[in-house]
Amino acid sequence: MTTFTYVPDRGFSKQSTPRNLIMQFGDGYSHRVSDGINAMNTLWNLSFSSRSLADAAAIISFFESNAGVTAFQWTPPDEATQYNVVCTAWSQVYESVATRTISATFERIYQT
Repeated sequence: MTTFTYVPDRGFSKQSTPRNLIMQFGDGYSHRVSDGINAMNTLWNLSFSSRSLADAAAIISFFESNAGVTAFQWTPPDEATQYNVVCTAWSQVYESVATRTISATFERIYQT
């Protein structure tokens, strides 16, 4: 498995959503349980601002080669945990002749 080594800009966001099964009873009560052992969906919205053409091309090439299907490893800044993720969407802004800004969404996946 490859490792993504480019560092995103500060100010990125992390969204965590637990996946639960809910049994609704007729008297207004409900029962909730986690949906499996890996029931936490996690997304990171990242930005790579004002990158050189070479860096931007390398980042986009990495995303395209994995095509949102092949997982890679990534460690968020200031964390020690390395996650298996896929890049589910990316875009780029053509700032100037020499720079690009890339936005990307990483989704945590669970696999062996």
